[in-house]
Amino acid sequence: MKIKGKIVFAFLCLIILLSMFSVSCSREATFEAFVISSEIDDDYNAPIYPREEYVEGNIKGNIYAVIKVIGANRDNTFKFAWINNDTDEILFEDTNKYSSQEKGFLQGYFYSFIDSENTSLTPGQYRVEFYNNNELKSTVYFKVRS
Repeated sequence: MKIKGKIVFAFLCLIILLSMFSVSCSREATFEAFVISSEIDDDYNAPIYPREEYVEGNIKGNIYAVIKVIGANRDNTFKFAWINNDTDEILFEDTNKYSSQEKGFLQGYFYSFIDSENTSLTPGQYRVEFYNNNELKSTVYFKVRS
């Protein structure tokens, strides 16, 4: 009887461990701190100067959309869509895979940028949408004023 009890106990422990492993392997990524920035950190891609407003004719260089991602599956895809909020015109789409070289789940800052010198940013409202595996996860807005 003692051997049967030990076998049942070991079997239950194995089931619990396997269920915990499967839950941890299928976790959902989280997305935080989605901002527009005029500059990012070279080492970590973190936003340095978050802004919500730019002045037409006074925009220099790139405008970055930066999002903090925690627990992303390396094989998943992400997309940034830059959109004129007044006209719904898509200015630029940036689609990529998180990483084919890293193992496991990833975390860090991911970004897209638009070159303000080669893209017409007239006065108005703009938005950037962030998608994970074609599912909209977050939206950030910014304004260009005259």
